[in-house]
Amino acid sequence: MNKPRKTTLLVIGVILTILSAGCASQTVKRVMPDDVPDIVRKTVNKAPKDALIGIGKAAETSAMAGTMAETRARAAISRQVNTIMREMVRMYEAGGGFSNTAALSFEERITVALSGTTLRGSAIICEAIEAGNYWTVVMIRKDDAFREIVRVQEEAKSSASDLGPVDITINMNQVYDSAVSANITINQ
Repeated sequence: MNKPRKTTLLVIGVILTILSAGCASQTVKRVMPDDVPDIVRKTVNKAPKDALIGIGKAAETSAMAGTMAETRARAAISRQVNTIMREMVRMYEAGGGFSNTAALSFEERITVALSGTTLRGSAIICEAIEAGNYWTVVMIRKDDAFREIVRVQEEAKSSASDLGPVDITINMNQVYDSAVSANITINQ
């Protein structure tokens, strides 16, 4: 084999090694309750490390089990986004952004705005029937979650003209990363 060809193969090998290592680091071991089936557990652990995950569970005996499990999984993600936004408001308030009363009012507006959202960008990544239960796993990637957070903030701001300029997103990365590393619960 000639030298240029060996060098090309070596470079390709190094690039493939780096890419495969990069892909491996994109997964994270998440903590879940013991009763989560292996297929759900594996799917969750293969999800991107920066994704918010919601797991929904419903008794298989219900004709609407799939819909119920999906709704519960999406509700879990909505709660996570709400928690992220509340923490961002608290950090903004602590930095002198606005008073405690204004913060509480803004949090309430966020909750109302978030309750009407469909979490654009979220997707079902697993559905399974195990041990008499229907399981659904829903995921939203960080960039999609950020778009939703900004959209909800804008909607909440539009109904809060008395607050003046508000931008709670300054600490969004820090708060989001903390939320992603939290234990996953099951909505049932």
